[in-house]
Amino acid sequence: MSFPSRLSAIVKASYIVIAAAVVLPLTSSSHAQEMEEWKLFVTPPENVRTVWFLKVRHVASELELDREDARELGRIYFSAKREHSEKVEALPKTSEGFRQFWQIGEQARSALEKSLVEALGNEKGQKAAVALGGFNFFTDNVAADILAAQNEALGAVFKYEENISKVVKEARESGSWEGVREKFEELVMDLAKKIGAIFSEDRMGEWEEKYRPIVERILSL
Repeated sequence: MSFPSRLSAIVKASYIVIAAAVVLPLTSSSHAQEMEEWKLFVTPPENVRTVWFLKVRHVASELELDREDARELGRIYFSAKREHSEKVEALPKTSEGFRQFWQIGEQARSALEKSLVEALGNEKGQKAAVALGGFNFFTDNVAADILAAQNEALGAVFKYEENISKVVKEARESGSWEGVREKFEELVMDLAKKIGAIFSEDRMGEWEEKYRPIVERILSL
């Protein structure tokens, strides 16, 4: 699937979130329950707590909260999300259970806003509640996929360094540098491919511009 196709799918799924919040109470959800896509809304990713932590850190930074308020934001948010997750996990996997899922989410959202307002004050509390989003797992799954891509790219950087070290070590031990340049080029191309998975075309261009002179200098040795 191309990047534009993936982006289109995410946008369409976002529309589903909005439509469900507005229309679902008035319609039957039996058809939606059968759709494979709904799993992204009711099933958290394995690293969901990491996603929550990063979300809290982002919101605390955006609102310029001091350390104490940021810690309180995290405590309240994690408590609310854990309670919501436990309720969702206990729901029956039926159309009625799916209807209850959205009702539980709305109740959790209201309770979270109330707790944040009490802890941070009206203005910051309301802003934090909006910034933290709703109580479904769609964006958590999106964030988890992005983190997986980032981790793969980081792993590629570390593996690149390891492989470069091996190539140099083997050349020194053998006393021959024949073929080393070709191996270097292959490793650099593989690294660029992995990093390209998380960079836009513009960002990739900036990355190449930044590091090309150094890479070319190494390859010319």
